[in-house]
Amino acid sequence: MIRQTPVTCHGHSRPVVALEFSDQTPDGYYLISASKDGKPQLRVGSTGDWLGTFEGHKGAIWDVALSPNAKRAATGAADFFAKYWDAESGDCLSTYQHEHIVKCVSLNPLSTTLLTATNKAKIRTFDVREGETPTEEYTGHSATIKGAAFLKTDDNCSATAFPPCR
Repeated sequence: MIRQTPVTCHGHSRPVVALEFSDQTPDGYYLISASKDGKPQLRVGSTGDWLGTFEGHKGAIWDVALSPNAKRAATGAADFFAKYWDAESGDCLSTYQHEHIVKCVSLNPLSTTLLTATNKAKIRTFDVREGETPTEEYTGHSATIKGAAFLKTDDNCSATAFPPCR
């Protein structure tokens, strides 16, 4: 039987509200954490060792996304912004303004499309190679969206939100 030891990651000063892991890479796997302290952190997944903090939001971070290869990241925050990051350098590559708190972010498997969802029940997608204007916008939810993510199937990628659109 393999013995598993829990990893404790210290460093956030407020509650952690979301975590996401990368796929296994040649260097291992990574995790990114969202916290109400406004400082999303990147860590080595197997040890919890701190690699860096993404600086630039002015408010609680409500969601994070990490590309499968751990080279790109996304954050959504209470400051009405989503940000797209180079996870290796920590540089902010793009900033996407919203009309309300960004509660959900997701990256498609190729990390070319960012999906965001807000407290005002609006979902947007952005082509991160094209600029900071939404490529698609979806409305029709009757309440705050609590989760939104790209789903990968064998032959395509689609997105879904919770609660579902009516």
